[in-house]
Order: sequence, then C-alpha cells, then structure tokens
Amino acid sequence: MSGVNAVLSIARTALLTQQMAIEVTSHNVANVNTPGYSRQQLVMEPNNSTTVRLGQIGTGVQGQAIIQYHDKFMTAKVNQKVSTMTGFEAKKSSMKVVETLFNETTEEGLGKLLGQFWAAWHDLGNNPAGKAERATLVGRAGLLVDHFQSLYSDLMRLSTDMDINLGAGIEDINSLTGQIADLNVQIIAADKGVGAANDLRDKRDHLVRQLAELMDINYFEIGSGAYTIMSNSGHILVETDRSWDLELSSGQVYWISSTGAKVEMSSGAVQGGKLGGWLAVKQEVIPDVLDKVNNLAESFIREVNSQHSQGMGLAPFTSAVTGSYGVATGATHPIAGLPYGSEVQAGSLKIWLYDAVGTATEVSVTNAGWITLEDAVADINTGLGALGTASIYTEGGKGYLRITPAAGYSIGFSDDTTNILMALGINTFFDGYDSGSIALNSVITNNTDNIAAGTIDSTTVGSLGDYSLGDNENALALADLQIQNVDIGGQSATFDDYYNALVGEIGITARGYNSGYDFSRNMVNQLSQLRDSVSGVSLDEEMTKLIQYQQAYSAAARLIQASDEMMQTLLSAK
Repeated sequence: MSGVNAVLSIARTALLTQQMAIEVTSHNVANVNTPGYSRQQLVMEPNNSTTVRLGQIGTGVQGQAIIQYHDKFMTAKVNQKVSTMTGFEAKKSSMKVVETLFNETTEEGLGKLLGQFWAAWHDLGNNPAGKAERATLVGRAGLLVDHFQSLYSDLMRLSTDMDINLGAGIEDINSLTGQIADLNVQIIAADKGVGAANDLRDKRDHLVRQLAELMDINYFEIGSGAYTIMSNSGHILVETDRSWDLELSSGQVYWISSTGAKVEMSSGAVQGGKLGGWLAVKQEVIPDVLDKVNNLAESFIREVNSQHSQGMGLAPFTSAVTGSYGVATGATHPIAGLPYGSEVQAGSLKIWLYDAVGTATEVSVTNAGWITLEDAVADINTGLGALGTASIYTEGGKGYLRITPAAGYSIGFSDDTTNILMALGINTFFDGYDSGSIALNSVITNNTDNIAAGTIDSTTVGSLGDYSLGDNENALALADLQIQNVDIGGQSATFDDYYNALVGEIGITARGYNSGYDFSRNMVNQLSQLRDSVSGVSLDEEMTKLIQYQQAYSAAARLIQASDEMMQTLLSAK
C-alpha cells in the first residue's frame, strides 16, 4: 500500500499508539499514591516496512508491550527488612508494657514497696508491742502482696494479649496466602508467558509485602509467573494455586500439612515479622520475666516465713495451730508435696506448752528422716504426750498438719532447724509460694498480736520458755533480711540487688528492641527509596511524557487532516 491511503494508515497507527501511551501515562498518574504500584510504560516499535521500487518504506508505529519498572531484587530485600522491622516493632511495643509494670519512678514500684516493708519491721523493732506499728506492717505487707499479684496477673494478661495478636495475625496470614494463590492463577491466565499482567503482579507483590510484615518468608517466581512462598524455616505457604494454613492452638503456632498433620512452629522457626515478635514475647520474654518475679516472691516468702516461724507474738497460741500449706490427700501425705517441702531437713524444733499460770514446758522434736506428714505427726505426738495432739486436718482434698494444745494450755515455737514450721505454714507471716499465690497468712490478718516480733528464751537457765512484750529480737532479724544474701533462683543475692538486676535486664532488653527497630526502619526506608527510584511514579516525569505524547497525538491528527486534504484534492481533480 502506498500513496494517500498509506499516509492515512500511518497517521492512524500513530494516533492510536500515542493515545495508548497517554492512557498508560494517565494510569501512572492515577496510581501515584497507590501502595505497591509500579510505574508502567508503553514500548513502541515501527510497523513492518513495505517494499517499493526504491526500497523499504515504513508503515507507521505500533505498541510492542506495556512494561513494568519493577526491581524484583530490591523488592525482595525490602520485604526481608520489613520482616525484621515489624518483628522488632512487636517486641518493642510489648516491652513498653513490661517496662511500665516495673516502673520505679513512682512510690508504687516493687522496689520501693520492699523498702517500706523492711522499714516497717524496723519500726516494729523500736516498739514491739505497738498496735499502730503492727497495723502499719500489715498494711505495707498487704500493698506488697497486691503488687506481686498485680505483676503476675499483668504478665499473664500480656501473654493472653499475645495469644489474641497471634490468632488475628494467623487469620491474616491464611487470608493473604489464599489471595496470593488466587492471584497466581489469574496471572498465569493473563500473562500467557509474556509477563503482561502488570497490575495483577503489583497487587500480588503488595500482598506479599503484607505477608512479610507478619512473618519472615522466602519466595521466588517460577516460569509460569506464579509465586512459591515458604517460611524461613522451610514450611511451604503458597505453591501456584494452593495455599497452606497456620493454626494457633494452646498458645502454640502450627503449620498444617497437606495431610492435615500439625507441625509446631516455635519462635525459633518464626523469627521475623509480627508473628515472630509476638511468639518471642510470649515464649521467651514473658516466661523469663515471670520466672524471675516468681523466684523473687518464692524466696521472699521462704525467708520471711522461716525467720518469722522462729519467733513469738505478744502471747502464745491458745487454740489449735493449723498449717497453711497442704499436701494432696492420698494413702499418705508426702512432705515433698508441700510447696517448700524440699527445704525440710534433718534437725530439731522446740515446742513450748504454757499452763494457765504461764509455766513453760519444753518439748523437743527431732527429724531423723521424715518422709510424710504422718511421720512428723508421730514424732510430735511422742514428744507432746498428754500436753497436746498433732494430727492431719483434711480440707479441699488436701491434708494440713495441726497441733492442738491440751485443755488449759497454750503453745509457742522456737529453734526450728528442720524448716518444718516454714514448710507447713505454722507460725508464718505469708501464705503462697509465688507471685500469683502470695498472700498474708490469715493468722496474722485476723490478729496482729500474732506477728512474731520477739522470741522465746530457750537458752537461759532459769528463764527457759520466757518471752517479753518488749522483745524485738525477731523483728530486727526480719528487718535484717533486707541486707542478707539469700538463694533466689539459684543465685546468691539480696532481694534488692536481685530485683534491681531484673529491672536493669528489662531496660537493656527494651533498649535492644528499640535500637533494632530504629536500625531496621532506617534500612527499610533506604531500600524503599532505592526501589522507588525505579518503580515509583514521578509526576514531573509523567507530565513531561504526557506533553510529548499529546504533541505526537496532535501531529498524528494533523497527518490525518493532511491525508484528507490530499484525498479531497484528488477527488476534485476528476
């Protein structure tokens, strides 16, 4: 074809091609703020030439392809760093909550409450019989108990919050992998092997970015254009048109195989993304902090009770004394079943019986190998004779050791080297065995006269069994526990030093998460800028192209007009 018709045909291809270029440019402008959108451009090429007598002559222009400016390598690097960033972000936000729980800038901090508790014992030592001092001690001990319990419940609540986050995150992951598998199918159908499904690819990459925010992944594109996605631990999540789900069960994340089998994914298997961050907080941070708080509470209860059990209140107990720690009822009641049963050792204790006029009778009981409460009961009864009775009181499926003085007698205790009184909860200050169960012994809250500020004289000839309202020996011994090294979770430390070390560890961990988040966020920003320099839409650049295409379109329209004029000239020549 040549002549006027050829000019008209060339003009037509130019007009349509420039119009298509304007459409692609308009699409870029419209999506300048669309997350995950990659800039597109129409690639033009000359139409096939036709042969004339003088040689080859062009026949116009056509669109070869609409290409996408997309840096796959840089996008993968961004997604990798996004997983790291969001993992630190999840840990960072959770550690803010933990730091708040251990805030020592207020008067309600555990460290300050411990100090007030020890100070109350000093005050009681200055006035052992003082009602006000005893009430103050109980009040401060109550605040300390409440704070321990609050720490326990708040940490458990944070663990529950992690479960909620994990559940919601897994739902999102399963939804995203399903959508990506669907897009794989659409891309395969639309691409036809030439990579034409630009917008579908952008949509899929945007979903992959969201998936990377939730967990660390590896992915690659196969020949058909579909993505295969796996977790960093090798669990496949998407393959062409199939997706595999995750499941949360009892606080643990599982990958569900094709056969329906559950494979556990620990925090080590999922280290990045929000999922990895939440798992790390739930499985590592919270248990570690809670273990240390429980160690502190367990040792605190043990040491205070051990010392308190050696002392004497304002008067002996006038009725039966029942331990606050019990053992599950069975054929026997093994001492090892007590919360502090492992502390019981060979030794002896003294039980003092006072008649109506205050005359004391000393009963010495030796532990030569007690295994069960029944063993202890037998030896105590042998020592007491007619002055009292030891028995096992059963309530709520547990057995508690009870010592009942004979009628007209009252009872006190001293010089326990067996730790049995502390283990049984007899003549003790606290009940419980960790931060969640700690409580004031009801014997103390019911009658503050039972606070053992003094001791029974067990060594002075002529004064054996004597006690005094002004005796402060046990109160001062309890106050001195503040500065003594004791066993706390296998470490030798004072209560203050152990707690301060815990607060310091929490601060260091939080700062590490903050630094990790800041660094990874900067990396994401830098890599995103590099990616966007290739994929991002520049309005200035698009406006320049739009002007070029408009001018070319106008020129093509002018060609059509010229062709029409040429045709009219030929027609008028007839």
